[in-house]
Amino acid sequence: MSALRTFAVSLTIPDNEAFTALETLARLGIPVGRVARADVWQFEVEGAPGDLAAAVASFETIFNPNKHRLAERASERPEPGEVWIAPRDEAPATLVAGRPIPGVRAIRRRTSCSTRRAATSRPTCSPAPSRRFSATPRSRWQYYDHGDGPSAAASCVERNLVARSDVGAPRCAASWGARSLGRSAFKMTMMVETLAQRSARKSGVGEMYTIATLGSHSALQILKGGHDEGFKTLAIANEETQRLYRSFAFIDEVITIERYSDFMGLVPELEKRKIIIVPHGSFVAYLSLEEHKKMNIPYFGNKAVLDWEASRELQRQWLLRAGLKLPRQFKTGAEIDRPVIVKLYGAQGGKGYMFLRDTRDFEERASLLARQNYILQEYIIGVPLYIHYFYSPLTGRLEVMSMDRRYETNVDSLGRIPSAAQVGMDIDPSYVVVGNQPLSLRESMLAEAYRMGEDVVRVSQEICGPKGLFGAFCIETIITPDTQFYIMEISARIVAGTNLFIDGSPYSYLNYSEPMSTGRRIAREIKNALLSNSLDAVLDDGFTEPPA
Repeated sequence: MSALRTFAVSLTIPDNEAFTALETLARLGIPVGRVARADVWQFEVEGAPGDLAAAVASFETIFNPNKHRLAERASERPEPGEVWIAPRDEAPATLVAGRPIPGVRAIRRRTSCSTRRAATSRPTCSPAPSRRFSATPRSRWQYYDHGDGPSAAASCVERNLVARSDVGAPRCAASWGARSLGRSAFKMTMMVETLAQRSARKSGVGEMYTIATLGSHSALQILKGGHDEGFKTLAIANEETQRLYRSFAFIDEVITIERYSDFMGLVPELEKRKIIIVPHGSFVAYLSLEEHKKMNIPYFGNKAVLDWEASRELQRQWLLRAGLKLPRQFKTGAEIDRPVIVKLYGAQGGKGYMFLRDTRDFEERASLLARQNYILQEYIIGVPLYIHYFYSPLTGRLEVMSMDRRYETNVDSLGRIPSAAQVGMDIDPSYVVVGNQPLSLRESMLAEAYRMGEDVVRVSQEICGPKGLFGAFCIETIITPDTQFYIMEISARIVAGTNLFIDGSPYSYLNYSEPMSTGRRIAREIKNALLSNSLDAVLDDGFTEPPA
C-alpha cells in the first residue's frame, strides 16, 4: 500500500533572488517585510521506507544544511493562503540526481508561493507594471489553490501562460518564478510574508544604498560585488586611477580627488547621501585611526577593532588570548638569538620589512629603523598561507571564503638563484607584495583553520564587544613541516588576496551555487540586513543620524 509524504525545503536566510522579489513587490505597492523561498517535494512511498527525512537531507541537490531547513508537512495539499505551481500533465520522476530513494515509487516537485497581507487591502499586480510584461505560450501550468483564492503573486500570471518580463522591467514574484520554472523544473519561486515593521532610520533603512570605497586595493572586487547584488556603486579615485575605474561598466560613479589622503575633505558631501563605505587596506594606509572614527558615514564593520589591529602589541594580546600559536617576539636587538623579520606598523604591503640574522645584523642596520614603529618577530621557516574568512553577524556563522599566498619582490625571485651564486651579490631580501597566488589547504588541516577563525571572532566579541569582529578578515599564517600553524598577524577587513576569486573560490563554491567573491559576500550581507531591517547589525556603532 502506498502513501504520499510531503516535505518543504525553505531557505534559512534571505538570498539574492528573494531580495529581487521584495523590491519588485514594494514597487507594486505591496507591503512586504520578508521574502523567502521554498520547494515542496512529494514522495509516493511503499511500506515503511525508513528515515525518509534523512534520505531526503542526504541529497545535496535538495538540501544544504548551511542554507536550508527541512520540514515534513502533515498535509499533501497547500496550506491556507499558499499556492503550488507545477507543469500541467507533469510526469513523476523516479530518481533524484540520478539516484533512487529506497522505498520511493514516484517523486514530484512543486513551487510554493504564499502571501500574507493586511485584511484592508487586496494586493494585485498594478496595471502599469503589468503592461510591461509580455505573455508567451510555453508549457502549460496548473495551480493548486487553497483558501479564499489565489495569492497576489499567483494572480499575476495568466492561466496556461508564462509571463515574461523585458530586460530591466520589474517582475512580480509568481511571474518571475514561473519564468524560472520555464527554464528549469528545478527553480523556486517566492513565499512572501508580511512582518510587523520596526522603526526605520530616517536616513533610509530599507531603501537602496550606494556601495562606496576608495579606488585602490580591492575596490574592483567590492564594487563588482555590490553591482551584482543590485546596489549602485561609487569609486573614489585619484587623478592617476580615475580613468581605470571609469572604464568598468559596473561602476556607476567615480569621484576624483587629488590624493587618497584628501578623502576626509569629501566626507561632508558623502554624509548627505545614502552611502555605505566598505573599507579595505588603503583606508588603513591613507587615513589615521582618528579620521576613521571621525567619519560619520554608514561604515561596514566595527571601527573598535581597528585599535586592536593597528597596534602590534594589542593584536598579539588578542591572538594569544584566542589560544593561537605565535612566533617569539623580541623587545630589543640585544635579545635576538635567531633570525627575525622586522615589521613596520600599518598596512603597507610588506614595504620596509627586513630580514635580520642576529644581534650584530640588527646593530649594523639599526639606523634604517630610526623614528619608525616596528616589531622584531621570529622568522618562521615554512609555507605562508593567508586564510580569508567572513563572519556574519546576522546568522552567527563563520565561512572560509578562500586562501592565497603572496608573491613578494625580491625575496621570491631570490629563491630562483642558487645559494652559491648569491655569495657576494650583496642583495638584501625585500618583502613588497606585487601579487597573489591561489592555494587550497589539505582537508585534514581545514578544521584547525576554521577553529582559529572561530576563536579570533569569539575573543573579539569580548575585547571590543558586543559586535566584535565581523565581515571579512584574514589570518596570516606560516605552516611548518610538522603542519603547525604559526600566526603572523590578522587583518580585520577584506584583503587584496581575495582579488584572485572575483568569480568565487573552491571554498565559496561549497556554500553558494553562484559566483561569490568576498566583495560580493559583503554586499550580500548588507542586502540581507536591509531585507531583515537589521542594518544596524552590520554598521559601526559610531554612526549617528544627521539632524532632521
